[in-house]
Amino acid sequence: MENKYPVYTAGSFDILHIGHIRFLKKCKQIAESIKSDLIVGVSTDKLIKKYKKTWPIMPYKQRAEIIMSLKYVDHIVEQKELIDIKLLKKLKPSLIITVSDWKNLPGIKWAIINCIPVIYLPYTKGISSTSIKKRLK
Repeated sequence: MENKYPVYTAGSFDILHIGHIRFLKKCKQIAESIKSDLIVGVSTDKLIKKYKKTWPIMPYKQRAEIIMSLKYVDHIVEQKELIDIKLLKKLKPSLIITVSDWKNLPGIKWAIINCIPVIYLPYTKGISSTSIKKRLK
């Protein structure tokens, strides 16, 4: 792509489902519209345990490989903190795409203060990794 500043998004992507695919597809469409690559932060196992209070079903390396294999994703990075400010400083994104319940994260607030636009996309109704896990029990 022409724009050297990527679009950044992130997630756990524990049990990959249609909501993840639709979200990443929309992120890629936005990235392409500004001639940028899409970089996806994949949460580490420890990070998921920290904020979801449960270990992921699939280990980080498997989730990372799956996400990297998707045609909508240009690059992945390891996400050790939710929207990590240090990582944002390194990546220098032109835009961050996330979900609305992450609005109050320090990294999102930092991005806004530093004039990095943030787009909030809705969840896909009726589907989540958490709901799939509950149905499997």
